[in-house]
Amino acid sequence: MAGTAAAANNFLRQIGASVDAALARAPFTMRLASDVAAYISRMDNLLLATLTPPGGG
Repeated sequence: MAGTAAAANNFLRQIGASVDAALARAPFTMRLASDVAAYISRMDNLLLATLTPPGGG
């Protein structure tokens, strides 16, 4: 019976560590996605500005 309790304890520790790591990384991931989207948007505008001739024509 002690082996079953130890196995359950280790299993729950692993689950807790996984959930903790996911919650700790979520803000960093959201910030990274936001920064990448802003960077791509800026790059797209810069590329369009270099391809558009002066006077819009």
